[in-house]
Amino acid sequence: DANLAETKGKFIGVYMDAPSVNFFLNRYLQSQGMQLSDFRIVEMPTGALTDKFIAGLFAGIVSYDPDALRAERDGKGKVVCSSASFPGCIPEGIYARRDTLVSFDKADVVKLLKGIVRGAEWIHDPANWAEFQTILNESAFAADGPYSEADLKEMIDAVAIHDLDTLVKRNEPGGGLEAYLRQLRQFLQDNAMLAREFDPGDIFAGAYIGEALEQLKPAPPVVVDEPEALPPIPAQTNSYDFEEIQ
Repeated sequence: DANLAETKGKFIGVYMDAPSVNFFLNRYLQSQGMQLSDFRIVEMPTGALTDKFIAGLFAGIVSYDPDALRAERDGKGKVVCSSASFPGCIPEGIYARRDTLVSFDKADVVKLLKGIVRGAEWIHDPANWAEFQTILNESAFAADGPYSEADLKEMIDAVAIHDLDTLVKRNEPGGGLEAYLRQLRQFLQDNAMLAREFDPGDIFAGAYIGEALEQLKPAPPVVVDEPEALPPIPAQTNSYDFEEIQ
């Protein structure tokens, strides 16, 4: 529960000393008037990281659940932010080498992405929450759980699982994901961490997810024009010439 500003020069532990994690950590530090270079960054597995935090050896750590939950409870820690606090700062996705990607049928890749998006939509449906809890405890957290409904909700709320509309905006040309790559590149350059130059627009293969999202968009409603009202039929008055009838 210490104020990080009072611990400058000390250690902050991270579960992975990688650009994405350091970018996230820097976003938080900047929001507090600090920067990455104010601290000494140490990488170690999340379990050991949490143990050392509980022992008081780190001023702060960047971890993930369920170890982050353990650090909060057993280490009397305080969650100051999560990836949901800075939307888009730690995007999850699928990465592939160019030569590997082109070896797959594009239609198959699109089907895979559609399945992932449908899974995210399934998670957003409150009617599936009970089943989702079972999946989390029996699969994702099988080695550590089971966790209570409150614990699971706290862990899920720490991440942002995008709905279809948000995914469209994030993955469109010049959208959130491409913007993230540009911000990440600038961060690496500013911190002398850019090992190799890259063009964000060149490494983002948005056509695959773009096609998947387009196929998943709901069809627009069909509007049926009301037929024009027909003019009223005038009353007919029949007159007969009885002489002609006879």
